[in-house]
Amino acid sequence: MNNILSFPKKIARFESSWLLFVKALLINEINTNDFFSIINKLPIKITPSCFHWWESHQVDLPVLARVLGLPQLTIHQAFIDCLISSKYCAGDVRIRHCPLCIDHNYHSTFFQIPWLINCPWHEIALEECKVCSSLLGGRTMEKVKSGDSAKNCSHITSLSNSTFPIVTLPKKDLENMVQWSDATTEWLRKVQSLALEDIWELMSQPPERDWNRNAFLFFRFAEQEIGMATFDIPAPCCEVKYVLMDSYSSHNYDSVVDEAYREDLLSSFRAIRRYFFNRFVRSHKKCFNIIRRLDVIQSSRLDLTVCCGCVIAYFAWMMAYSDFFRVGECVGKIGPTVEGEDLWDKALWRKSKHEILKLVYLKFNDIWAALELNAQRLPQCSILVVYKNQIRINFLKPTNFTFFSRQTPGAPQGTIRYYCAADDFLQHRNTLRCTSRSGNVLVLTDKEYYPDFSAVSLAPSRIFVLADRTKMYKTLGYINV
Repeated sequence: MNNILSFPKKIARFESSWLLFVKALLINEINTNDFFSIINKLPIKITPSCFHWWESHQVDLPVLARVLGLPQLTIHQAFIDCLISSKYCAGDVRIRHCPLCIDHNYHSTFFQIPWLINCPWHEIALEECKVCSSLLGGRTMEKVKSGDSAKNCSHITSLSNSTFPIVTLPKKDLENMVQWSDATTEWLRKVQSLALEDIWELMSQPPERDWNRNAFLFFRFAEQEIGMATFDIPAPCCEVKYVLMDSYSSHNYDSVVDEAYREDLLSSFRAIRRYFFNRFVRSHKKCFNIIRRLDVIQSSRLDLTVCCGCVIAYFAWMMAYSDFFRVGECVGKIGPTVEGEDLWDKALWRKSKHEILKLVYLKFNDIWAALELNAQRLPQCSILVVYKNQIRINFLKPTNFTFFSRQTPGAPQGTIRYYCAADDFLQHRNTLRCTSRSGNVLVLTDKEYYPDFSAVSLAPSRIFVLADRTKMYKTLGYINV
């Protein structure tokens, strides 16, 4: 079976699998079902409704290469999972075009990565097309080939108007594309070698998705180790550190937590609190004295643009491990209970003391980083609510600005690596803002605050509410302690 379908011999490097399939179907008198039956990997049966054009796992790649008369390298460069040796099956990928590239019949494999916002060689924002995204599913392609303009779009019109659509990008653009694509492939493969995480799984969803929103910390760490990425990662820029932790507790779950062990844990917690205060908070003593005296209303009207994230994180961190909800209640106190339930006893049944103290340490960093870097998040918020979840199931786990990987090369099985913003980086940013702030005004006036969100101030679980008076639109963001 050699080259049984007509296909252009002039192929640009890194043409996407979507573009290869669309051109094969447009050029040849073959329907989608018959085409899939030729290239599917037995015993997998591909139908248009379940076909994932963006992954190679369903396709017999050597057969596809022979059918189209293309080199194996060209086929491998058409699939993102082949480029970075991924085994992950992404649930859904949308087609996005660079307007200039598609005008020249080109669509890159890298346009499948949601983290890539702009075309790297044209510096134009990629635009999603619903018609192109659904083109290979159902009978859409057959309707397009029959001339049904209702199922068409300008991108497909451009391709279908050519008898043999080939890439017509200018030579300079092609050179820039190949250079960038080769460099990006090399960088992604190096990133993959840093951890056993499947990086396509991390990058197959937009970075603003809740479950994926902290994955960027791993890639910022990778930039520190192997050099900057070849594209702008749409996430906060920060220095990153990691903490290793054994996920399997060495504590005997069946034993009774004795009072001496519990007191030892509480003493260690107090030592960590003193360390945080002396290392970070003491240099912001003026902010500390202002915030410690805030009443309930003032705590809900803080200025996000000039706030002292270090001090606010310190108070929020203390309240995370206590039954207090107000700043004035927890000053100088440690309350190891919540609603009458002993948090430490509850934690010790699940984790070792060493584990608990590491998580307690990370929690402060997690809250501080969320306050310090939230403005660079996508989507951006104009009001930031720091609240204490009254259901204290995972009270230890840092979830706001921490990414954890359960797979660490060279580490014992069960080791978790927590990636978080570096303390010195946070302190430097915080100090610059506090020293440049004019006066001691941290609380917004009635005119500056958003009355529309007064209900937020009344929520019993909220600790602080910070508002950006420079933004006219009103969107909420949350930090859970």
